[in-house]
Amino acid sequence: MKKNHFITCSKLFGLALMGATVLGFASCAEDGYDDDERFELDTRNAKMVTPAADVITITSNATGDKQTIQWPIVKGAGGFEMKLEDVTDPSALKTIYEGIVDGCSKLLPREEDTKYKLTLRALGNKEYGNSDADNTTVKEFSTFIASYAEIPDGTDLSAYFETNGFPTDMAGEEICYDLVAGGTYTLSKTIEFGSNKVLLRGLSKTNRAKLTVADGAYFSVTAGFRVRAMQIDMSATGKALITGSSEPDESIKGKTGTGDYYNIEDPVAIQNCVINGVNGNLVYDGDKKYCFKDLVIDNCNVHLTSSSTTNISGNAIIYCKTGFVNDITVRNSTFWNTGDSDAKYFIQYNNGGRATRAGYTSNSITHTNNTFYNVAKAGQWFNCNGFTGQKTSTYFITGNIFFDCGNKQVARRILAGVTPGSGRIGDCLFNNNSYWFEGADVSEAESAYDNGTILKSDPAFADAAGGNFTPSGSEQVSKQTGDPRWYETN
Repeated sequence: MKKNHFITCSKLFGLALMGATVLGFASCAEDGYDDDERFELDTRNAKMVTPAADVITITSNATGDKQTIQWPIVKGAGGFEMKLEDVTDPSALKTIYEGIVDGCSKLLPREEDTKYKLTLRALGNKEYGNSDADNTTVKEFSTFIASYAEIPDGTDLSAYFETNGFPTDMAGEEICYDLVAGGTYTLSKTIEFGSNKVLLRGLSKTNRAKLTVADGAYFSVTAGFRVRAMQIDMSATGKALITGSSEPDESIKGKTGTGDYYNIEDPVAIQNCVINGVNGNLVYDGDKKYCFKDLVIDNCNVHLTSSSTTNISGNAIIYCKTGFVNDITVRNSTFWNTGDSDAKYFIQYNNGGRATRAGYTSNSITHTNNTFYNVAKAGQWFNCNGFTGQKTSTYFITGNIFFDCGNKQVARRILAGVTPGSGRIGDCLFNNNSYWFEGADVSEAESAYDNGTILKSDPAFADAAGGNFTPSGSEQVSKQTGDPRWYETN
């Protein structure tokens, strides 16, 4: 794909004349041009015409949280008036971006299962007598993937899949099952998804489908699996919500060509979910040698309620006993614990798993804009011998609030005591994190490992005991740290 073409590069206008009909040619590689592309600014006294909807392209990045909106060059334009709205809920329109774009593309946030409306108009360049376009282009597009089937309200998902099975002609494709907005569902016993790549999707982000998990029930996977826009009650069980199958798919063993891990290369993800009553692990490898290439927890509120009588296997919220997660991302989420016991770890890989042993070039742990409250308070945040001191290991920990977490050594445990800049690890970015423990700032203990700006004030949550984690601390509010949804809803 060609790079972005920027129309109003100031560099262009200082060039000498090169001919009677040509004002100037310039390479704007640093602003988006290809080096071998030249743009002729010889359009004067013209009315601009906005590109049509069918020539505007939208491209998602690899992780699906960003999108590039791009359109063709309009010669003589002085920029573009642009507005992008989330119109999923017509009664609650949300503006994602509104402004003037000095170029032919814009990188913006992206969410799954969202309907967007783009409005674009070309603006004239007054210096050359060019006037604004009369026409405004509107393009509507969606990030919803096609549904395979809608599961009726009131269904026991276990019985549904036992009765209906999975399509035999969709090998390798993600099979999307929709759950009715606000519908009520149960999971009476474990579902074995086998090699089927499945998305269980609630049809409303705000009126989530409700799922009650029975004692001992869970989702058993050996392929990519995603749950989205659901409200899940796990209070009756001590099992993990998602567990690696006890019968791995032998065809994925050593799939990358290196090692003997069962490589699950498609994402395992929990997105836009409210999960209550988590008494044990949230994700568990089932004591099988799985390498989850990508585990993503995004836009979730997870209420941990483990008690002294609950048996948490491995004492970790995210626990791999035999395998590991190559790239784990927790973002825009809240984890909070009100149980009378606690996990020993937030994340634990109880083995020597790392990228090179499973056929990858790097492994990572990413926490971006999360609120963590009373999680692994007396324990360790992250434990994995395989990641320790490896140049393949990368860390991106930004904009988080750690409140009564990790025994005053969150950053140290994430890096396993290896300091940034030592040359013993890969990319490492810590920035704008808060470390507050039993009423005091404990950032001094973290500062040798957190190599960015630390916010040293009390986040001052509105009502932590009641589950309201809206910060009022001036630093946190200024930097908009923690789970961003607390700023939106309160």
